[in-house]
Amino acid sequence: MALQLTAWPAIPGMCVLPRRWPHGRQFRVRAAWHGLAMSCLWQSELTIKVGLTMFKCFYSAAAALLLTLVSALCAPVAMAQDFSKAAVVYFTTMSNVPDANPEYMGAVKRMALELGNQLNIPVMEIIAEKPYGTSYKETAAIARKERETNAFPNLATTPDISKYDIVFVGYPIWFRAYPRPVATWIKSQNFTAKRVFLFTSYGESGWGSSLEEARTEMHGATVVPFMDLRGRELLKLTDRQIRRYFEKALNQIR
Repeated sequence: MALQLTAWPAIPGMCVLPRRWPHGRQFRVRAAWHGLAMSCLWQSELTIKVGLTMFKCFYSAAAALLLTLVSALCAPVAMAQDFSKAAVVYFTTMSNVPDANPEYMGAVKRMALELGNQLNIPVMEIIAEKPYGTSYKETAAIARKERETNAFPNLATTPDISKYDIVFVGYPIWFRAYPRPVATWIKSQNFTAKRVFLFTSYGESGWGSSLEEARTEMHGATVVPFMDLRGRELLKLTDRQIRRYFEKALNQIR
């Protein structure tokens, strides 16, 4: 018996199915074939949609990355801090009391010298014309009176910062403020367009009001708190420990 073949659309990978088989049973597979074809078309359409969605996501991500890179390249480059025109100015209790042990280095002086060594910049000291008391009690009494009367004591040395753009200024905290000789020195200098980094040692009060007062009195300067340490804790550090401590602090502002 001859086979009756139905003409089917030529679809790659599919064979031509007979309409009638030799055994006499007829199999109408047109509906099945149509369902299969529609399923294939639906799956193809879904695949295309998924592919387009993935392409759009990839394109959006690539565009965003490209925009970020372009923005980074076009943005101003942050310049490293230039310390070629920098100096350290400090005031320490030990240099302003009579009969102080010259071999004993106070906390502020140690900080100042470490800054000078690491940055290879000048270190200058503020010294009051009239020494303070021979005891802690006497020194504290004089310092308190100066603070309460808002005094400006005369200075024996007045560091000049006119040729420096960056100045590290250090002092101990006396009655929650910087000592009044520091106030006298600040009053004598022009801080316009300078960048000032403050460092201090203290007993319990931290910066006290010294930071706010410095920002008020150093007219035209950008005043930044650089380092504050308890004096007794600083003096316990070895030279190697303090060197590493300052290296880390300086790296944050370079």
